[in-house]
Amino acid sequence: MGQGARILLTNKTPYTWKKTFHESYQMAEWNSHFPETIAPGTSVYIYTEFEEGVFITETDDNGTIEYTFEETGESFRVLAGYKDEGNIRIYFNNLQTLQNTKDSIITIGSKRKQYFTQYEELFVNFTIVKTALGYITIARDQDNPDWMRYIADDKNLAQLTIPGTHDSCTYTLQNGLLDHLSADDLAAIGAGLALLIPALSVLFGVGAITAEIIKNITMCQTMDISTQLYKGIRFLDIRLRKKDDDLYAFHGGINLNLKFKDVLDATYDFLKKHPHETVIMSINKDGEGDDISALVEAAIIKDYDMWYGIEKNGDSPSWTKFDIPNLKDARKKIVLLRRFGDNSTQMGINASTLIWPDNGTNPIPPVVNYNNQDFYIQDNYQPYYLSDLDSKFDDHVLKLIKASKSDKSTTLYINFASGTGGVYPQTLANGYMANFIGTNGKLFENYVPKDQQWSSETTEKLGIIPMDFPETPYNGAVIGQLISLNSFTAPSQVSVKAVPSLEIEKE
Repeated sequence: MGQGARILLTNKTPYTWKKTFHESYQMAEWNSHFPETIAPGTSVYIYTEFEEGVFITETDDNGTIEYTFEETGESFRVLAGYKDEGNIRIYFNNLQTLQNTKDSIITIGSKRKQYFTQYEELFVNFTIVKTALGYITIARDQDNPDWMRYIADDKNLAQLTIPGTHDSCTYTLQNGLLDHLSADDLAAIGAGLALLIPALSVLFGVGAITAEIIKNITMCQTMDISTQLYKGIRFLDIRLRKKDDDLYAFHGGINLNLKFKDVLDATYDFLKKHPHETVIMSINKDGEGDDISALVEAAIIKDYDMWYGIEKNGDSPSWTKFDIPNLKDARKKIVLLRRFGDNSTQMGINASTLIWPDNGTNPIPPVVNYNNQDFYIQDNYQPYYLSDLDSKFDDHVLKLIKASKSDKSTTLYINFASGTGGVYPQTLANGYMANFIGTNGKLFENYVPKDQQWSSETTEKLGIIPMDFPETPYNGAVIGQLISLNSFTAPSQVSVKAVPSLEIEKE
């Protein structure tokens, strides 16, 4: 068997794509795997292989497929090649998008030979969307800093599909934060984690929970806040504790050595550079300890114009709105989803512990907050074991997906793809050897056609999907795939000029 590549193409234009050119060398089934036409609003899934063998020079492998828009004559090509690595590229030979000029090429995925396996081949996705401003592309290996720009102002945030991260600040654990801790400190953290996650003491014993185990069980991200936002993440999960009269990010009692101010500065900087976007920020108190309400409010009020729901009356900014906003009102602002305090705390959208289902199980009941807003929240996070890795997606995530995509109301769905317990978060997210492709992989492949072509809805409301390690597997293809499920119809008054270009190659 050769080195396999799987390609997911999605047509979110009003035009039929017709195959108008093909050629290949040493890829015998290349042309036959691509359909003659791809209809508007459909996806196509192609599997192909780079040939290898004693008398074959792999670097000669190549393939080209051209699709032309029947109604307009515009066209693009899918290119496959193998030079040091298998790669799939897109050539915009007669198509200009808001990110790509005509005659430019982008690489949408590559993989070196030694990393190919039967179960982890090169998997790429590529979507072309027609918006009121022009075409945009969404692809693996592509940043998505402006995707909300092309969604209509009157869309409520609850009507979108929004990729998010769970425990968004835990990337700092990569930096050796635990190395300087004493044995007593590590033992205390281990004991605390064993209370939160009983499976740990069963698997390791309380006294045997080492610094490496603590790191692996608590780290849920590798990308920093800025990188997450540029990749397309629009929901951040921030856990805080008060320390020395300041707010720091914590997780499971571990100080992540990141001030709340630093999180805000990174988010403000992003929104100022990309003013058509919004970020939903869930803020919760980590564990027991001092109330964080006053310090959070002081930090927010300092830059109140960057937050939805605060207005200045005289000299004193104050909260005046507590609803889930339309995109028009949320652009260039953070929307607070408040998980701290109680019903008397007047800040942001109330999702406090009074309504939040802790490790809830099916069936998932609707919850209503003090402001009469409806939520469905799936946050079943433990315990998961190597023997039931599929359960998180099949029994929890997928069930809420099926409910959310048929709900046209402004009920907010929050559907966590994260989990732990008897496995590390990265194992559940990314997969385990050949036996399990990971919850993120299952989420992505839920939108992969099972047949050659899939006539199905390519626009769905899934709500907020917080994930661990969303860059895995497939180099973050799941982020773009979730983004592509939205309905892209931009308001006509938005200027095209500020749209950043991708880094491009010339033919």
